[in-house]
Amino acid sequence: MQSEDRKLVRLWCAGDPDAFTALILKHEKLMRRIAVVTAGSLATQDEMLVDDIIQEACMRLLDALRRYRGTCEPATYIAGVVRICALDAVRKQVRYENETMHIADELSFQKLYQSDIADDIITKLENKKIFELLAKIPEPERSLLYLQEAEQIGLKELSKMFAMPLGTVKSKLSRAKKKFRSLIGKETLT
Repeated sequence: MQSEDRKLVRLWCAGDPDAFTALILKHEKLMRRIAVVTAGSLATQDEMLVDDIIQEACMRLLDALRRYRGTCEPATYIAGVVRICALDAVRKQVRYENETMHIADELSFQKLYQSDIADDIITKLENKKIFELLAKIPEPERSLLYLQEAEQIGLKELSKMFAMPLGTVKSKLSRAKKKFRSLIGKETLT
């Protein structure tokens, strides 16, 4: 049986613009969470960065979904495109800051979004701490940990998404979990 997402991709490829809109709206919260986690601390410094990442991801998905081969679920494919866009945005932002020596002001998490999008992971104090701790873990370990634990994406899907052997994904996840536990331990001591 074909999933609803796969049907929407098929309809989009057949020329139905409403199918693309429906697919994006269905996965908008996932896309925002991936963008926030991948962008790390930069997402708190620039309130428009996450919106820019989502917009760029949508532009890329317009073409990329036509090349979707069905080797993973469409949600995983979409998450992968968003992650790549977020990494590109982070690289661009870091380059820009290095060139101009501009330091962005810190923004509160409540100001990061003016709507209720993904507020279940941003507005609660506990989740703010988790986000801050996640930001201390380097890429791609941070994204692997978040995608597996929070988004429940399986190891095989992560292996495909990150174009890494399954063993590499497992070892990077193990290191990320160990680092995260260490960071949590340090937080409880302070």
